[in-house]
Formats: sequence, structure tokens, C-alpha cells
Amino acid sequence: MVDLKARKVLAHWPVAPGGSPVGLAIDTEKHRLFIGCRKPQKMLVMSTDDGKVVGGLPIAAGVDATRWDGQQAFASTREGKLSVAEEKGGKWETVQTVTTGLGTKTMDIDSAAHKIYLPTAEFEEAKAGTRSAAKPGTFMIVVMGRR
Repeated sequence: MVDLKARKVLAHWPVAPGGSPVGLAIDTEKHRLFIGCRKPQKMLVMSTDDGKVVGGLPIAAGVDATRWDGQQAFASTREGKLSVAEEKGGKWETVQTVTTGLGTKTMDIDSAAHKIYLPTAEFEEAKAGTRSAAKPGTFMIVVMGRR
């Protein structure tokens, strides 16, 4: 917890059962943080009032971004999966996992248009023990929309 006016850290909260925190989004209205974690891969839902983890959902590997659109939380991963979560009856659950393509780990949302933008590229075949490299000149943005 942080006091922005005083520029002071007031509390440190653990992110267990998630791994290393990477992506972060906030719902200021309901006082919730959405935290994308690696190793283990989870999207945590945490109370901004007391740091209590109120939800922990499995996600694919390589999370980079976590976003909130006012109704749903999203986690995008390098593995090419977009997890969509929402609260139902006081419990957080994954309502959809969308295949978006390898490398779509970064995202942003246009909440008014109900669209998610995920930059990526085409990738070379990975060599043993290495990650696949992006092919030059193949940059693209995958656009996901709500029906």
C-alpha cells in the first residue's frame, strides 16, 4: 500500500500463491488489484484495502500484461493465450481463454470500443534451448473484440 501524497510505502503484501508479479491493473471502484504472475502462472485478485488475495486463477506461461475494463480482468501471455476473468456470485473465475497467437504477451484495451490490442510478430522455429526469434518485418497487432 502506498500513500501517494506523502510519497510513502505503508505496507508490503505477498502475492502467494502466485509467482513473480509482472502485470498489474486496478479496479478503483471495488478496490481490487489484478496481478499477473509467473512461475507459478496465476492471475491474482487482491483487495487494495488489506492485501488479501480474494482470487487466484491459472493462466498460460509468460504473462506480461494484465488489464481491467470495468467488468472483466484480462491476462495476456507469450504462449498466445488471453485469459478472461470475472466475478460471479462473489467468486472469481476464468470465463474464457482465447488463443491469440505466439508472442501476444503485451496488450492494451479500448474499453469504450470493447477491443483489446495485442502486438506480436511471426516467429522463427525455436532452436534447442532457446526462445524463438521474431521474423523481421512481420510486426502486427491482433485485435480482439467482444460480440
